[in-house]
Amino acid sequence: MRAAITSSNGKFVDTSFCQAKIFYIYEVRNKMRFFVEIRKTFESINSKNKTAFDEDNFEKICNIIKDCQLLYTAQIGSKSAHLLKRKGILSLAVQEDIRELFN
Repeated sequence: MRAAITSSNGKFVDTSFCQAKIFYIYEVRNKMRFFVEIRKTFESINSKNKTAFDEDNFEKICNIIKDCQLLYTAQIGSKSAHLLKRKGILSLAVQEDIRELFN
């Protein structure tokens, strides 16, 4: 399974889904995590209104993490979480050390 994690520093889940500029991608097997890569969002995605749901931005972000089945993020709106789930991506809102996520 692949997991996308929103983080500003690669150590803590500390960024909300709609404001994420970087996704850390991990492969998860048998409760072990293997770092795969960093994926950056496009600057235009994060420069728009951050309080309202933006379907264009949502779809752009979904394309960035489309091969992931799990998303760890500090915060996510209910509409985004629901739409991600329909795309096969389960989202979990947490604020913790990335090393603790897969234990």
